[in-house]
This record gives sequence, C-alpha cells and structure tokens, in this order.
Amino acid sequence: MIDIRELVESGDFFSVNAEDPYGDAKYARIKVENLYKLNWEDIDGVNEVEDIDIGANIWIMDITVVNLNKKKISADQIKDLVKLVDEEEFEFDIVEDSHLCGYSDYAKTSGLNKLYHTDLKPKIAKKGALAFELPDGFEELSLKIEDGTICEI
Repeated sequence: MIDIRELVESGDFFSVNAEDPYGDAKYARIKVENLYKLNWEDIDGVNEVEDIDIGANIWIMDITVVNLNKKKISADQIKDLVKLVDEEEFEFDIVEDSHLCGYSDYAKTSGLNKLYHTDLKPKIAKKGALAFELPDGFEELSLKIEDGTICEI
C-alpha cells in the first residue's frame, strides 16, 4: 500500500503487478493525479443515478493507466484490483453507476467515462477517473492492489 498523498504529490507512475480473480497476471503502471470530493450539484440529470445513493460521500480519483500486458485488456480487470484503505485498514472498492460514470455530461468532463466499460490497449496511456464511496471523517488513505503489489518504478 502507498499513501494516496504520496502518489499525488510525486506525479510519478507506479508499477502494478497483480493476479486477477481468474488467476491471470496483470501488469500496469498507474499515476494518481488527484483525489477530490464529488459535488452532487455538478451532476446533470442527477435523478438518473440509480446504483449510488444521491448525496453519498463520493470521491473521484483522477488517474492515468498504462496496460503492460501483451494484449488489450478490459479496464475492469485493472479497476477490480484497485482499493482505497483508510487508517483503520477498512477497504473501499470503486463504485459505478451507468449515468454518473458513463453517460452524463459530468462523466465526460470528469473522465469517469474514459475507464467505464472500455479496453486498455498495450503500452498506451489512458487518462480517466474512478469513483469511491468513502466514510466521513477519514484521516488517511492508501492505495492497495488486491492480490498484488504497487511500488515505485
């Protein structure tokens, strides 16, 4: 695990090595560029959000991902590995909603749609964003790769 502030402040890519739930190795580089709280007033057609409670404490993480596998892979294969962990070691998966993350104008301007049901081509950097529902009052967050490692290059 690496502290999220360190990831953002460094501006560097970090190496990700993991095994997905199907036993396949996944290799990537990830650069975390920002983490900020979602303002629900920015969401167009907010009533179309179905899979996330409106007003939930959603945080957006801007990232760049480079697939280092020999063939294209689904962005979901990398997203499923990414977890945020608070200071008490509670883990938080990404959350997705078709309107918020795929089809709203907000999805397009925030980059949430860039990693929503898409493929990652080998060696091509893809900028996008991920959404996480987090509890109020966390003090520290770290990025964890499920069944794998994240380290400086």
